[in-house]
Amino acid sequence: MSWSNSWIGKPDAIKAAMDRYGETLTGNSKEEFETVKPHLAGLLDQNTGGGGVVHLDANGHAYTNQDGTRVGQCSVTLRTLGVLTE
Repeated sequence: MSWSNSWIGKPDAIKAAMDRYGETLTGNSKEEFETVKPHLAGLLDQNTGGGGVVHLDANGHAYTNQDGTRVGQCSVTLRTLGVLTE
């Protein structure tokens, strides 16, 4: 199964959006996303000082090998876009 999404906003708003997105998934896709989500939040915390606006693009998938081993992959791009002028 797989999952994919892209978010633009302030880090705390993206974390809230990730929670909402996780609720839309089911089965293996939900399990895969929920496993990765804390790491995505950690990346936001570590790389977005100053409250700027960022673009987080993430997708992942997993499968089971012939020997029953679960193998997963996640691709992430995190870019700072600037400071939101309000």
